[in-house]
Amino acid sequence: MIEHRGTGSSTAGFGILFAARKSSGKEYFLTVMINTSGQYMIGKQAAEDFTVIQDWKRFDSLKRGYGVQNIIKVTLSGNAFNVYFNNVLAETFQDTIQPKLSTGAHGYIVSIPPTENLPQKFVEATFIE
Repeated sequence: MIEHRGTGSSTAGFGILFAARKSSGKEYFLTVMINTSGQYMIGKQAAEDFTVIQDWKRFDSLKRGYGVQNIIKVTLSGNAFNVYFNNVLAETFQDTIQPKLSTGAHGYIVSIPPTENLPQKFVEATFIE
């Protein structure tokens, strides 16, 4: 997936969610987000709890700034997820938090902090599958 952010906070994350499923009316998914500062993070939403798997970390292959395009790719090999940015492997991780996720739906996610002052302030993020 190719994505870029045109406006908004430089530290707010945007990216993909994957291995998503619903159980007993509760949402579960894994997420990889990037920001315009060239950082990424990996997390898991398990019902009401969000757990950081990899906190914000700079990665040289991520393009920095507004309006630049970055490619995010996640593959599953056995029990391990491989995360690539612009076709360069950045991280390999396993979901060790119950319930463990490996397959499911996928989609997009945009983090909008309170400083964005919506709806008065416009935030733009573009995703190309």
